[in-house]
Amino acid sequence: MKKNKKKPHFFYWLLLILIFFAFFLFHQLKNSILIKKRERINLIFYSSTPTFYSLSAGEINYYLKFDPNAYLFIPGGYGYYRIGGIGKLVALENKPELFKRIFSQATASMVDLYFYPKEVKIYYDAAQKEPFLYPSFNQIFFYSTNGNLVDRLIIFIFFVKTDRKFFEEIEPIYQSNKKNQRIYDDEQFFKINQGIFYKKEFRDLKNNVQILYHQSYKTACKISQIIEGEGIRVVDIDYRNKSPKNCVIIEDKKNPSLTSQALIKFFNCQFKTEKTEISDIILIMGNLEKEWEITTD
Repeated sequence: MKKNKKKPHFFYWLLLILIFFAFFLFHQLKNSILIKKRERINLIFYSSTPTFYSLSAGEINYYLKFDPNAYLFIPGGYGYYRIGGIGKLVALENKPELFKRIFSQATASMVDLYFYPKEVKIYYDAAQKEPFLYPSFNQIFFYSTNGNLVDRLIIFIFFVKTDRKFFEEIEPIYQSNKKNQRIYDDEQFFKINQGIFYKKEFRDLKNNVQILYHQSYKTACKISQIIEGEGIRVVDIDYRNKSPKNCVIIEDKKNPSLTSQALIKFFNCQFKTEKTEISDIILIMGNLEKEWEITTD
């Protein structure tokens, strides 16, 4: 007589599901871009009205709406490009990280998260006139992003619990070129708005940075603006006759400081422990010269 095999008890299935969920949650928390962030996070939602948000618990929240019919400089040798067509460019190049580089340069800040439609779209309509525009549920949870589920939840909760009166709009600055095109002026934006995206933790640490470039002083200056926009002082930009393949962060410490950690993560650089002379931290640009290349005069 054959014995019937006992089917696994419901309890074991439940235990397996809980273990799987715990592992998934741990992985999401570990890889969250925002979970370790303090003070301020910067986001770009690319849509019919591309909007940059700089969010801070207990401080002023800022937002900046871009006109899709205006032109914006694209780092990496692309020159100026119509803002409403950036999504198409990203799709053609298969480089979603361009969103981070483009809008980091435009705002002189480190963009933490970018959101963009899964379906490639080209936008032509003028920016919406509403005084404030929350990102929609669909944008937060169903747009493509460099974040994960935990990041989406953090952003959703922040917008749900924060009243719009705690948001302040920053006006974009446009100039007309010889072709009568509206060009977003990132240089003027930096001069007028420098300091509003500062992180107090970086200012309190008072770590300063020296940037070493091999090819383009102008590109190094753009990188400098982004770093200074975070509240990290750049004390020198100098030429280096040799350039490593990848960017390198050097600090006279065994473990990178909080400032170095932020630079390493944002620019995806290697870390080396070496003696520094005129600064606390050295950034050797390496591959950043190509990725953030400035090609206009």
